[in-house]
Amino acid sequence: MVNRMTLRTGIPPEFAERALALASESGRDAGDIIDGALRRGLDSWEQEYRLIQAAAQQADRGEFASDEKLQVVRNKYRPEA
Repeated sequence: MVNRMTLRTGIPPEFAERALALASESGRDAGDIIDGALRRGLDSWEQEYRLIQAAAQQADRGEFASDEKLQVVRNKYRPEA
């Protein structure tokens, strides 16, 4: 048995229209389409968050970039005199 949480939220009309159109065209259930989109979106957000957290922890430990690497970047974007 699948345990699901019910969360009441509004779907922007554009998203609902797109899901309903795709459901009609593909013969799939609109709820399944929205569920898949939400799942992939959350996976993407979660992965991005984890990468940012890991990078922040590396920076806190001084492992993110050396002073030399930072200087290369500064010089690359510094306007020439």
